[in-house]
Order: sequence, then C-alpha cells, then structure tokens
Amino acid sequence: MTYDYYLDGASYGLPGDLKTVVTQEWDAATEDWVGDDTDYFRYHTEDDLETGAVEHGLKRVLLPNAYAGFVAVYGDPDDPENEDAGDGQSDPIANYTCFYYEYNADRRVAERIVFGKSNETDYTVSLSTASRTANTWDRKTVETRLDGSTETVYANFRGQPILTDLYDPASETPRSATPATTPTGASCWPPNPRPSCSTAASITTKTCPTWSTTPGATRPT
Repeated sequence: MTYDYYLDGASYGLPGDLKTVVTQEWDAATEDWVGDDTDYFRYHTEDDLETGAVEHGLKRVLLPNAYAGFVAVYGDPDDPENEDAGDGQSDPIANYTCFYYEYNADRRVAERIVFGKSNETDYTVSLSTASRTANTWDRKTVETRLDGSTETVYANFRGQPILTDLYDPASETPRSATPATTPTGASCWPPNPRPSCSTAASITTKTCPTWSTTPGATRPT
C-alpha cells in the first residue's frame, strides 16, 4: 500500500490529513507491483458549526470503485483546476461519495450520508448525570435512519455498550432490546422485568466482571 497526505495549500485537507491509499499486488510473472485501487479522502478544513465542519474531521470517503468511476467521467478530483471536482453536496463528487460526515460542537459525528446520498443518518448524543460505573450508562447515542427507525445505544463511561434498542416507527414499538454480555456470557442488566429503553437508566444492579481488566476479555458487541 502507498499512502499520500495533504500538504500546505491543499483545498480538501489540512497538512497531515490522509489523502489516498493505493493498494497494489505483487505480480510474480512481471516481478512488479500492479494495480491502482485507490481510496480517496477529503476533510473539513475549518471549524464551522453552521455547516457541521470541524478541522481535520473526515468529510468524504470514495472507495476504489467510486474513485475510479469519478476519475473516468470527471478526471482527477484532486486537481485544483478541475471545475467538476468541487466539494459541495450539489457537485458531481457527492454522487460518488461512499461516506459523508458532518459534526456537532463536541466534534462528534452528527450526520452521515452513505453511497451517493442513497441513505442518510443523523446522530444525537446525551450524557447521563448518574454515577459513572461499569454497569450504568454514561452516554446515549440515538441513530435516526432514513426510514425513520432508530437505534439507541447506551454505553458506560468506558465506551462499552450495555444496551442496544432498535425502534420501528411503523409499529411504534421497539423491534429488539439487546443487552451487552460479559466475556462469560452474563447479561449486564437486572433480573426480570428486563428494562426497556425508557428504563435503561436503571441498569445498575447486576454484578458483571470489569471488561477491561478481565483476562481474555473482549469488548461486547
């Protein structure tokens, strides 16, 4: 793999931001590296809450097929003289963008648009005022999807999920409420009645191993 980075004066990234990753394979017949699969990245270059921009925040990702498609039709997206390589959401590159991100004041992702605007996701984050322990939620992240469904993840102060809730607006009920498990398989919520999303703040009584210090522990999914 070959890595290239933005330098001073670049339009779509600040110095040190990763610009491209080119993947090649060794060809034994020609005894040379072949292929040019290119991942292309653009970044926000200033802090602007009105546009969801944060310095060095990843803005666009074009995976190899999308990058090759753009180059074939519009030319080099990094060419400052290329009039078709603008960075607005109405410019051609928006239709080739695999992942697009905007951020909030806390520098967290607030909006994600994927695969040429075929799907859009908004994120909101809430912080708990409860005591910070391994089995109480410290941060709630709500992902709102294009179809109106939501996925709510409650994580402890270590960033480890302890409850995930999928909500279906059509039926106005949770589709599932999945507790995280410890490395031994023990559920990290109290015995029945199990909490719904509305009572997730009560997930405090079940004794669970400390994930980060348990030998052989893996982060729950």
